[in-house]
Amino acid sequence: MTGSEVEETMREKIKTFVLEVLSETMLVPVDDVTEETSLGDGGLELDSLSTVELIVQVENHFAFKIPEEAVDPSVVKTLGGFVDTVSAHYETVEAVQW
Repeated sequence: MTGSEVEETMREKIKTFVLEVLSETMLVPVDDVTEETSLGDGGLELDSLSTVELIVQVENHFAFKIPEEAVDPSVVKTLGGFVDTVSAHYETVEAVQW
C-alpha cells in the first residue's frame, strides 16, 4: 500500500467515525450530508459547543490531540474541511511517532 493509499484509508476512517458520532451520539441527520455540507448554519447546524464535542470524540477515538486553532470555525466550514484538517493533524502525529 502506498503512502497516499494509507492517507486516504485513514481519511475515510475519520470521515466514517465523524458521521457515526454526528448520527448516533449527536442525533444529527446525515443522510444527505456531503463533503461540502456546512458545519454550521444551513448545514449540520453545529454550534461551538457541539463542534468541541465532536473534536473531543475524534481525539478520544483516535488517541491524538487536535489544536483548537486548527478547527477554527472561520477556517474549517464544511464537513470535508473538518475531515481534511483532522486527517492532516493525525498524519503529523503519526510522522512524529515514527
